[in-house]
Amino acid sequence: MSKTTCMRMAALLVCVIVSVPMSVLAAEGTVSVAGNSGYLWRGQLLNDEAVLQPSFTAATDYGLSFNAWGNFNLTDNLGPDAENEFNEVDLTVSYDVPIDAVSLSVAVAEYLFPHATVTDDAGVGAAAPGTREVQVTLGLDDIILAPTLMVAYDFDEADGFYASASVSHSLDLAEGLSLEGALSISMADSSYNEYYFGVDDSALNDAGATLTLSYVPMENVTVSTYVTYAKLLDSDIEDAADEIYFNNGDIVVGGVTAEYTF
Repeated sequence: MSKTTCMRMAALLVCVIVSVPMSVLAAEGTVSVAGNSGYLWRGQLLNDEAVLQPSFTAATDYGLSFNAWGNFNLTDNLGPDAENEFNEVDLTVSYDVPIDAVSLSVAVAEYLFPHATVTDDAGVGAAAPGTREVQVTLGLDDIILAPTLMVAYDFDEADGFYASASVSHSLDLAEGLSLEGALSISMADSSYNEYYFGVDDSALNDAGATLTLSYVPMENVTVSTYVTYAKLLDSDIEDAADEIYFNNGDIVVGGVTAEYTF
């Protein structure tokens, strides 16, 4: 599928979601904007300068949700064509399976990369191809540390698996003020690592720790700030990421998010 076709599909989907009354489409809508010191994704520091990451989610009464998310570069760190532009737009459809004992969701994500290019061995640049994933997330919310397992399969460009296990705990500090800590560790198979890092090995890929301070100043509004520490665990993957991305050993990023639910 060409990038032009994907972008037209993305624009159509967003227009449909926004134009349909929420009372018909969904029980709840959420709009958020995050300002971050960098763009960190699965241990890959894709941009080490400031970005904005807006998001819109519509959640139906039947467990079906639609999300549109984007990464907007505030600098020319990725090149002049990417400055003040979206270089990634993700469209996700998910379904929360109605099971009492656990939380289980299944999602399909479309990753689009406008204003992003890749360079071949001959030094020729071309538009970055989009890709697609199916994701299954299993959580145990009612037990201590709320363990969660997410398994993603990229069935397009990477044709590989990535899995992440995490735990988290939240403390109420005052009325409307809470602090949450989360730890995660992830692995991927050889196909996934070959595509993203050029390393043809399965490995423990990355680990991370995040602290998030959230404040609810009024009904339906949440403001939060976070800091994340991330580390690539495999030495070959770490060396490759230092060459391909903005990774340089240990990574620390932070940001602020404003969220409105209606």
